[in-house]
Amino acid sequence: MVSAHTDTVFSADTDLTIRKDKDLIYGPGLGDNSVGVSGMMGLIAIMQKLDLQPALRCLVRRHTREEGLGDLGGMKAVFQQLRFAYPVRH
Repeated sequence: MVSAHTDTVFSADTDLTIRKDKDLIYGPGLGDNSVGVSGMMGLIAIMQKLDLQPALRCLVRRHTREEGLGDLGGMKAVFQQLRFAYPVRH
Protein backbone atom coordinates (compact mmCIF):
# COMPACT_ATOMS: atom_id res chain seq x y z
CA MET A 1 0.00 0.00 0.00
CA VAL A 2 1.15 3.50 -0.81
CA SER A 3 -0.63 6.18 1.18
CA ALA A 4 -0.56 9.88 1.93
CA HIS A 5 -2.69 11.99 4.21
CA THR A 6 -4.35 15.22 3.10
CA ASP A 7 -5.13 17.02 6.32
CA THR A 8 -3.38 19.29 8.76
CA VAL A 9 -4.89 20.50 12.01
CA PHE A 10 -4.29 24.02 13.35
CA SER A 11 -5.74 25.99 16.21
CA ALA A 12 -8.59 28.34 15.25
CA ASP A 13 -6.38 31.44 15.59
CA THR A 14 -3.67 30.22 13.15
CA ASP A 15 -3.15 32.42 10.08
CA LEU A 16 -3.70 30.07 7.13
CA THR A 17 -2.69 32.61 4.48
CA ILE A 18 -0.72 31.15 1.58
CA ARG A 19 1.86 33.39 -0.07
CA LYS A 20 4.20 33.11 -3.03
CA ASP A 21 7.70 34.59 -3.06
CA LYS A 22 9.39 34.16 -6.45
CA ASP A 23 9.36 30.40 -7.11
CA LEU A 24 8.44 29.36 -3.57
CA ILE A 25 5.01 28.96 -2.01
CA TYR A 26 4.61 29.31 1.76
CA GLY A 27 1.70 28.31 3.96
CA PRO A 28 0.84 26.21 6.99
CA GLY A 29 0.70 22.50 6.22
CA LEU A 30 1.75 22.77 2.57
CA GLY A 31 4.85 20.64 2.97
CA ASP A 32 3.16 18.23 5.35
CA ASN A 33 0.44 17.33 2.85
CA SER A 34 1.99 18.24 -0.49
CA VAL A 35 5.16 16.20 -0.17
CA GLY A 36 3.35 12.95 0.58
CA VAL A 37 0.67 13.41 -2.05
CA SER A 38 3.11 14.55 -4.75
CA GLY A 39 5.42 11.63 -3.96
CA MET A 40 2.52 9.21 -4.28
CA MET A 41 1.37 10.77 -7.56
CA GLY A 42 4.96 10.80 -8.86
CA LEU A 43 5.31 7.10 -8.13
CA ILE A 44 2.12 6.37 -10.08
CA ALA A 45 3.33 8.48 -13.02
CA ILE A 46 6.70 6.71 -13.13
CA MET A 47 5.08 3.28 -12.92
CA GLN A 48 2.76 4.17 -15.80
CA LYS A 49 5.50 5.75 -17.93
CA LEU A 50 7.79 2.74 -17.51
CA ASP A 51 4.85 0.31 -17.76
CA LEU A 52 5.88 -1.30 -14.48
CA GLN A 53 3.59 -4.10 -13.36
CA PRO A 54 3.98 -4.95 -9.66
CA ALA A 55 4.03 -8.64 -8.79
CA LEU A 56 1.23 -8.03 -6.28
CA ARG A 57 -1.72 -5.68 -6.20
CA CYS A 58 -0.62 -2.20 -5.21
CA LEU A 59 -3.18 -0.10 -3.38
CA VAL A 60 -2.86 3.69 -3.53
CA ARG A 61 -4.85 5.53 -0.88
CA ARG A 62 -5.21 9.07 0.39
CA HIS A 63 -6.78 9.60 3.76
CA THR A 64 -7.64 12.22 6.36
CA ARG A 65 -8.06 12.50 10.14
CA GLU A 66 -4.45 11.67 10.90
CA GLU A 67 -3.40 14.44 13.24
CA GLY A 68 -4.40 15.74 16.63
CA LEU A 69 -7.79 14.45 17.66
CA GLY A 70 -8.09 12.62 14.33
CA ASP A 71 -6.31 9.72 16.06
CA LEU A 72 -5.21 8.12 12.77
CA GLY A 73 -8.90 7.69 11.88
CA GLY A 74 -8.32 7.72 8.14
CA MET A 75 -5.73 4.96 8.13
CA LYS A 76 -7.78 2.92 10.59
CA ALA A 77 -10.70 3.19 8.16
CA VAL A 78 -8.47 2.02 5.28
CA PHE A 79 -7.46 -1.08 7.21
CA GLN A 80 -11.07 -1.73 8.22
CA GLN A 81 -12.09 -1.62 4.53
CA LEU A 82 -9.24 -3.94 3.59
CA ARG A 83 -10.26 -6.38 6.31
CA PHE A 84 -13.64 -6.82 4.64
CA ALA A 85 -12.32 -6.74 1.07
CA TYR A 86 -9.53 -9.25 1.73
CA PRO A 87 -10.53 -11.46 4.67
CA VAL A 88 -7.79 -13.56 6.22
CA ARG A 89 -8.37 -17.25 5.74
CA HIS A 90 -6.96 -19.63 8.35
